[in-house]
Amino acid sequence: MALRWSPSKLSDVTLAFLAILAIASFYFLEKSKHPVRSKYFDQKVAAAEKASKAFEVIRELRGQLGIPIDTINDPNKTGLIGHAFTVITTRRADLSEKLTSSDPNMAALMVQLLRDAGVDDGDTVLVSWTGSYPGINIALLAAFDVIGVKPVIITSLESSMWGANDPKLTWLDMERALRDAKLFDHRSAFATYGGDDDNGLGVPPDGIEAMRQAAERNGIRLFRGSSLDENIAVRMELASNAKVFINVGYNVASFGKPELRQRFGPGIYTHLPDELEIEKGGAALRLAAEGKKVINLVDINKLAMSYGLEPAQVPLKPIGKGALYYEQRYSLTLAVIIAIAIFILIYAFLRFDLPKYLLNR
Repeated sequence: MALRWSPSKLSDVTLAFLAILAIASFYFLEKSKHPVRSKYFDQKVAAAEKASKAFEVIRELRGQLGIPIDTINDPNKTGLIGHAFTVITTRRADLSEKLTSSDPNMAALMVQLLRDAGVDDGDTVLVSWTGSYPGINIALLAAFDVIGVKPVIITSLESSMWGANDPKLTWLDMERALRDAKLFDHRSAFATYGGDDDNGLGVPPDGIEAMRQAAERNGIRLFRGSSLDENIAVRMELASNAKVFINVGYNVASFGKPELRQRFGPGIYTHLPDELEIEKGGAALRLAAEGKKVINLVDINKLAMSYGLEPAQVPLKPIGKGALYYEQRYSLTLAVIIAIAIFILIYAFLRFDLPKYLLNR
C-alpha cells in the first residue's frame, strides 16, 4: 500500500495515536519540572538571616527584662509572641497570624513585595505600623537594609493580642534593642497612642501612662493630633515624599475603620478599589485613591499563602527553602523538541494518514 494524500478527516487510529502522543508529551514535560532560584534569591536569604538574628536579640531582651517566653503560645520560642491581654492591648487577634508573622522567612516575602512594588536601592518609603506584628516590623527592617531602602517610620504603640503588648517590652523597646545590637540603624520618627482615634481613645489611663513611659525611655516623640482627621493628614503629608506607603496592621489613622477589614485585604494597591468607601479609610486607602502606591500588610495568613509560605509553621522551615525561594520550571529544551516533533507528525498525519498506512502494510 503506497502513501497517498488524504484530504478527508483523520482516521480513528490516527486520532488515538495523537491522543496517546499528547498524554505522553504532557507526562514527560511534567517530569522535566525542576526547581530554579527565584528572582532576588540572594536578597531574600540575606533578609531572612538578618531577621533571624533580630529574633535572637529580642529573645535575649525578654530574658534581661524577666519576661519568660510562653512556650505554649509561642511554640517556636521566637520571643515575639506577647500576652493575651495587657493595659496596652486594644483589640482581639488571631494567634495563628502572630505565629505566621514571627517567621524569619517573612523577611524574604517582604523583599518580594517591595520589589514587586518597584522599590529599589535609595528609595524612601513611609511606614505606619503598630506593636501588633513585631515579626512583620522586623521583617520589613531586614528587607529595607538588604535592598537599601530609606524608611520614615511612624509607630503606634497600641498592640492587639499576642503582639508587643507588654508595657516593659513595647515595639519601641524592641526597635531600640535592635539598634543597640547594630543590626538596624532605623528608628521611629514619632509615635502615637493608637486606639479608636489614634489618640488613645478606649485605652485605660494606666495604658496611656505605660505608652508615655515607653516613648520617653526610648527617646521617641509622642504625637497627639487634635483629631483622627489630623492624624490621617499627617501621614498623608509625609507620604508625599515617599515612593510607597506601607501600612502594617489595623491602626485606624493608617488602615481605617474596623468594617474595612474584610474588604481591604493584603497586597499592593495603586488605586482605590471600587467596593471601598474612601470616607471609612485611613491614610492607606486615601493615598491609593490619589494614585500613590500602597503596600497593605494585613490578614497575614492570607498574605503568606499567596506567596507560598505556609501559615503558623511549627517548627519553622529552614531559610532558603520552599516556594518563596525556588520556582518550578519546565525544561525549555524538551518543550521545544516536543513541539517540533508534534508539528512534524501532525503535518505527516494530515498529509498521508501515516498510522493507517503503517497498520495496513
